[in-house]
Amino acid sequence: MPFRFRYRRSIYLLGLLTVVSVIVYNKKLHAKESWSNKSTTTNAIEKHTAPNAVILLTQRRSGSSIVGELFNQYVNVSYFYEPLFPFDDTCKQSLQNQTQKTIQHIASCELTHLPKLYNEAFNVTNRDDKYSKCKEYGVCFAGYTRSKYSAYLTRDAQICHTTEVHQQCPAPIDLDRLSSHCRSSIMVAMKVIYLCRLEWITPLLSSKQSNVKIVHLVRDPRAIVNSRIPQRDLKSEVNKARFGVIRFYAHQICDQLSSNVDYADMAVGSLVPRESYLRIRHEDFALEPIQVSEKIYKFLSLPFREDMRKWVLDATTSNTQASELKTGDQGTKRNSKEIVSAWREKLSFEEVVVIQEICKDSLNKLGYRVFNTEKELQNVQELHFEPMV
Repeated sequence: MPFRFRYRRSIYLLGLLTVVSVIVYNKKLHAKESWSNKSTTTNAIEKHTAPNAVILLTQRRSGSSIVGELFNQYVNVSYFYEPLFPFDDTCKQSLQNQTQKTIQHIASCELTHLPKLYNEAFNVTNRDDKYSKCKEYGVCFAGYTRSKYSAYLTRDAQICHTTEVHQQCPAPIDLDRLSSHCRSSIMVAMKVIYLCRLEWITPLLSSKQSNVKIVHLVRDPRAIVNSRIPQRDLKSEVNKARFGVIRFYAHQICDQLSSNVDYADMAVGSLVPRESYLRIRHEDFALEPIQVSEKIYKFLSLPFREDMRKWVLDATTSNTQASELKTGDQGTKRNSKEIVSAWREKLSFEEVVVIQEICKDSLNKLGYRVFNTEKELQNVQELHFEPMV
């Protein structure tokens, strides 16, 4: 074979080999980039489609136990039950900084800071830690009845275990381990009933480094007052004292309620991103639990799974009637529609008038009807609010 022909063939083969090599390399590079992009997209879904934290902000006896279970029952959500218990609802200005720090550390899964903050709060409020056991466990209500506890401690973190009626945890809980688990969960949620002023945590809502959302649960203050006071007695002197208790609670509840509603109406859309705040009325949840649950999950960018849908239906259509619920019952299974108007059959018209005089502003802003006659009050077939769902 002539040399010139062999030389040309060698050049041709070398060129062909180069082209093939480039094609193979480009395919590998493309595959690698595709995997990288897919991985990034997956991480984005896992990390950013749900907020880092959601705060269920409400007041005592506002239906927060059952709404909080929307988070507690959700697998791989770290749900903190009343983490501000040591701070009480006395609204001590001296605890504002510690309140904000506590919520911030929970939202960012830095749980090792909690014992120090809890000790400082208890030293100011002198609350009894017998049931919450915040100091014993390092987190509040870790080892409590199964109607008041954080399910993820057993279900997901596997730090505790449950008996028929209680959740049992080691004391103190390993907060380093719990923080690590918390960071791996899809969302951090907390039910907060001892935050006096929404404005105290504005920096957490407006910070670019934080992705915290608020679900603000409100309820007719007349129903809240009824839920907190003792039942009427046949003795007139007992009922006179009852009026004093009603006035006290009406002022306490409505001062805080009006303050937070006014602040939210002013701040949301300016100081606080509009997509970070959602207001829910307890009564709307009671009437249409599925629709309101869907609204909450959509707000949080969480799928409303079928198991949660079944749980909501079961929890809100219990055979337990409102008249059978004991005073102080804070269970999460009840006939919600019965609960909506139950207070109207338990408070006298005179008592309702007292509450309405104190809470007029809150009632008007939240869309609750004011009763002018006893006949209107007792006509429970007619709702005292316009359903929003």
